[in-house]
Amino acid sequence: MGTVLMLSRVADSLFWMGRYLERAEHTARLIDVNLKQMLDETPEVAERRWDRVLSCLRTEVGPHHDREAWAVAGTLMFDREHHDSIAFCISAARENARQVREQITSEIWEQLNSLYLYVREACSEAAPRRVPHQFLRKVILGCQQVHGVMEGILLRGEGWRFIQLGRAMERGCSITALLSEHASEIARSTVEGGGQFLSWAGLLRSCTAFEAYSKTHTADVRPDKVLEFLFLSPQFPRSILSSAQLLQESLQGVGGDHSRPDSFRPERLAGKLAAQLGYIAFEEIDPKEYASLLQEAETSFLNLNTAIHEAWIDYPTPTISDKLLVSQ
Repeated sequence: MGTVLMLSRVADSLFWMGRYLERAEHTARLIDVNLKQMLDETPEVAERRWDRVLSCLRTEVGPHHDREAWAVAGTLMFDREHHDSIAFCISAARENARQVREQITSEIWEQLNSLYLYVREACSEAAPRRVPHQFLRKVILGCQQVHGVMEGILLRGEGWRFIQLGRAMERGCSITALLSEHASEIARSTVEGGGQFLSWAGLLRSCTAFEAYSKTHTADVRPDKVLEFLFLSPQFPRSILSSAQLLQESLQGVGGDHSRPDSFRPERLAGKLAAQLGYIAFEEIDPKEYASLLQEAETSFLNLNTAIHEAWIDYPTPTISDKLLVSQ
């Protein structure tokens, strides 16, 4: 029983280390893009922009009347008590890594610890608040370096699979939420033939997808093409489809307890989601259905997250009587 509990704890820490690193990188990129785009906006437009940022991150930062742009951005960057801030996510990723040092390498720990120390120091200094873009770029690069070290040297065992599960889950939830908040605007622009190049280019940059999109569709930044690319591109690793496929692939590599039917449920859900997304004919979808389609995908990711926890992290350990029944 002790081994089962230990494996559950390790799986939980690795899974959330992957999620928190991915969340920190996504939040940093979203803040960076939106700070740049608000430079030529009126205060009213800027406030609506940060309302959307909070909705995209599925989080809140105090009362609505305090949502001045820099205050919101500062909270999301430096507030160590806010569970969706960059500072909290990097700290939580490090703490989860500390608890499973035996599962990762010294190089991974050193890279993550270095990022943590940089963010902790930045939280107590004035310079990063005056020049946030430099801080945000270092956070993005730091997260990518940690993932790069993992990709280069970590054994492809179950530990690595759980990190991949966490990354793919967070990425799928984040991109789906981001597109859901833009769905009605995308549908309206598609129907009306609206332009707004900077707005859609900003959406692509929020997913580090602008150059990848341009190689696929040249400079024709159309709302429906942006949505299709971020939703269903099988070649872009941050698309919703690619996230679902990575979840399915990672789950297939994780061993389960074959005596428990619920250990197969996550793999079935991931396979179902990847198959459904893979066979969508986007050109046949009515723009009015974009929002509901994205909502269904977001719900599927949340259900899959629950199933993963129930199968490998929060599942009840068998009692002595249960074991006797199995042996009989």
